[in-house]
Amino acid sequence: LLKDSATRQVWRVEAPAEGWLVVSDLWYPGWTAALDGQPVPLWRANYLFRAVRVPAGEHNISMTYRPPWLPVGTLLAGLAWFCFGISCCFWRTLRYNRIV
Repeated sequence: LLKDSATRQVWRVEAPAEGWLVVSDLWYPGWTAALDGQPVPLWRANYLFRAVRVPAGEHNISMTYRPPWLPVGTLLAGLAWFCFGISCCFWRTLRYNRIV
């Protein structure tokens, strides 16, 4: 294991024959895998864990977590802050003009 963080894990594997790298971390939508920098399928192992098929030889394997909802959530949060800013400006204008 070369790197281990909440959103990324990197391994260096020496496999004498084709096999599997099984990681005992939870499989969850949003995890992706790469073998030597090329995307590869990420499989469920024993229903809960993550696994990648590894060919024989030396390889670098990385798993990265990018939640599928993150871009939508970021857009909605930005839109909410924009609307809040506009409403504050509108309220201040009404208040200073003594309409309210």
